[in-house]
Amino acid sequence: MSRQPPHQADPALPSSSRIYRAGTLSYTKPALFLLFGWLLWGDFCHTLFETIGGPEILRLYLQKDFHVKTQTIFIVFTLIPQLVGLIIVPIIGFKSDRRRGRGGRRLPYIIWTMPFLCIFAALLGFSDDIMQLAKEYVGPGHSISPLVAGLSLIGFLVMGFAFFNDFVNSVFQYLFADVVPREVMGRFSGLFRMVGAGAGFFTNTFFGKYALTHMKWVHIGGAMVYLVGFSLMCLFVKEGEYPPVTDITPRTPVRAQVRLFFRECFTKRIFWLVYISSFFFVLIRTTGMQRVFGYNLSRHQAMSQAHVGRVTALAMSLDGRRVLSGGADGRLSVWDGTQPQLIPQPFWQAVRHAAIKNTGTLLASGPSITCQAMTQDGTLAITGDASGQSSVWHLDSSLSPTRLPSMNSKVTAVAIAQDGHYFARAASDGLTEVWDAHRLQLLNVANEPGAVDALAFSSDGRQMACSSNNQITIYDSDTGQKITILHGTGRSYALSFMPSLAATANASADQSGWFASLWSYVQEMLCNESLYRQPATERSRIVEPDAWLLSGGQEHASDAQYAQLHIWDLKRGTSLADLKGHKQAITAITFKPDLHTVLTASLDGTMRMWDPADIHPEATDQSCRDYSGYSQHLTAFAAPGFGKLMIAGDDAGELHLWDLDAGISQAKQTHMTGFFQFFTFLLAFPCGLLVDRFHAIRVTVFAAFVVAWAPLYYYFFQRDYMSQFMAEIVKVPMYALITTGSLPMMMAIFPRDKFGQFASANAMVRQASTIVLGWLSAVLMDWLTRGSLLTENFRYAELTSLAGMVGYQITLVAIYRHWKRQGCPRDLAESASSILAAGEVPADSAPAEAVH
Repeated sequence: MSRQPPHQADPALPSSSRIYRAGTLSYTKPALFLLFGWLLWGDFCHTLFETIGGPEILRLYLQKDFHVKTQTIFIVFTLIPQLVGLIIVPIIGFKSDRRRGRGGRRLPYIIWTMPFLCIFAALLGFSDDIMQLAKEYVGPGHSISPLVAGLSLIGFLVMGFAFFNDFVNSVFQYLFADVVPREVMGRFSGLFRMVGAGAGFFTNTFFGKYALTHMKWVHIGGAMVYLVGFSLMCLFVKEGEYPPVTDITPRTPVRAQVRLFFRECFTKRIFWLVYISSFFFVLIRTTGMQRVFGYNLSRHQAMSQAHVGRVTALAMSLDGRRVLSGGADGRLSVWDGTQPQLIPQPFWQAVRHAAIKNTGTLLASGPSITCQAMTQDGTLAITGDASGQSSVWHLDSSLSPTRLPSMNSKVTAVAIAQDGHYFARAASDGLTEVWDAHRLQLLNVANEPGAVDALAFSSDGRQMACSSNNQITIYDSDTGQKITILHGTGRSYALSFMPSLAATANASADQSGWFASLWSYVQEMLCNESLYRQPATERSRIVEPDAWLLSGGQEHASDAQYAQLHIWDLKRGTSLADLKGHKQAITAITFKPDLHTVLTASLDGTMRMWDPADIHPEATDQSCRDYSGYSQHLTAFAAPGFGKLMIAGDDAGELHLWDLDAGISQAKQTHMTGFFQFFTFLLAFPCGLLVDRFHAIRVTVFAAFVVAWAPLYYYFFQRDYMSQFMAEIVKVPMYALITTGSLPMMMAIFPRDKFGQFASANAMVRQASTIVLGWLSAVLMDWLTRGSLLTENFRYAELTSLAGMVGYQITLVAIYRHWKRQGCPRDLAESASSILAAGEVPADSAPAEAVH
């Protein structure tokens, strides 16, 4: 070749100047620093892109919001990409090793495919729009469901992303072996991990919490930064010259090339040990803890089977000590919502089991209970059923109800004022009645244009809201006179009055200076997340009681459509906000005064928390926290005015008690991830020095043994954020050593001149392992979570992770012993290259150029 290799040493330099060589490339220290700078800049852009621009966040999105099965998630996000890689990556590795032409043998593969990769990455940001359009345009008359249609299009985008990312991601790794001198590879790997951790810290700290709520803009921005930044790296990093290709010619048949690939890559024991270690490492990672589990740590407190068929109504006293549940089976039961009963379990079983305590049964059977309400002190309750009958229950004095005159049709809604002075009931024929609760005297009657879906009283009981058809009417409770009519809401299944709120400056905002900010950041990292750490009065202030009305239900003809939480200004009769988040109809709403927040439940199986004083209009999910864990629809929900517990019922007849203050929010999780990436950033270069000093094989074996306890710890002891944080403090440095040493270890074992080929063979084994183990893991997880809860049983995955850790250690020890028998050379790849060049492979692996 006539092209002059870049970064050549200047002949005028003194002979004492240190020269670093990589093939035909030679570097002085300044040139080496410049090379490192551009490669690390490319890594920064690449890590930023993979953190926020790839399809990984969609796994969580589909699991949380649509409860897509683990097997389906596996097919879309693991099987499809890995099958693409299984075919493409070996071809890339084999061909790029033997490419000779302008631009080098690696960089053209990046330059040609990167624009297409960025296009697919940007389109993945529109996944929420895709799912919404699928629900809107794929109806009952189509052969597939809206979910399948949306997933199919997302799967196509994931496949396109995986195809082009395999070119960029793999070739970028091969480039290091060609341009970075081996004697500084450990330090470069340390810097490589350091920059990657820094980019991860940057993205998780500043953008991670928006990955779900602002998915579109995060993906588009990440793709643009990647396209520009990575292109600059390709422009300024140059490859050297390579020796002529001798093992194949342009006329070598494809089958001969395939035979050559497999004979060279799979005929030496040391290579097989590397591949087996990759298999076990995949087992560790594939069956690891799911993110949806981490977000719901210890949130679920107890479960009891309460009814045959769906739970149709729930009511709770202000202190949470009395819960009333009604079901489609006609059963009416009383529960203690504060004292779950622990169920004995074997010592080895890490998943807690508890039940909600049943304190009595008011009705054993009868017509389906359709609605109910309770006073704040829990002494008075109103119920309605499908036969048109309504009953008044004095829970402290008698278990015998007072029957009200029967209505002409099914009772669809009841409500009771907070002070117990008024109650109201409504029927499917639109008849609505307001009663004096003490004298059981009918005060006024109204007729709505259609079936009444929900009723609610203001805090002072003077106003009553009634939803029917496409409108909400506000009445004067004493006179029955209409005050306001709100139009255009769709069907509202749930109503709640609330005070108007105004945002308050954060009390901690008075702190100034970098030290105070740093100390605040450290304090946040070193404590469990709690909604009660910051009083509600510091987040917002109450401007006027009962000035707003909350409504939620069903915007479209189908309950499967997206639903919004509406906030109304009752003085002006206008909508203040239409908040997105729920994927199906909203079934219950309550305002929680001790947090100045709103809680909602939905048929999509999630409960969500909303902060009306802190709404991001551009977000696709405007709730501040969600509580997921159901495969069934949530049909009823109740929460006390004060305290951390809430109770929900589903269409399987189960009651579930939840701690709304437990678990880890997405913002907290991304902050912890960012914190440990900064920790890794500080450790990466020292880890590189250790790798260069003690050798990558020795360092990797040591780190794997130190971190072996992690799966057992997670299985038995991870209960909250801090228990996870304490484990990460020990685990992160060891994984920093393993990841820093992985590339130098492969470069020390695989032949230099065919590093791409052997690295792709390792990648092929890893991808095949991911397909097999991922599928088995998905089947296992779907079996473990076949009941209503989707979270706690994910803990059992840590046992298979433990099996992977044991196998990984055994394989690393075998690699270490082989290395010791060879005399602990710095570079086993030298002997591997000489063996391949000398033809010390089976006799049937003759040079491919001889086969025409």
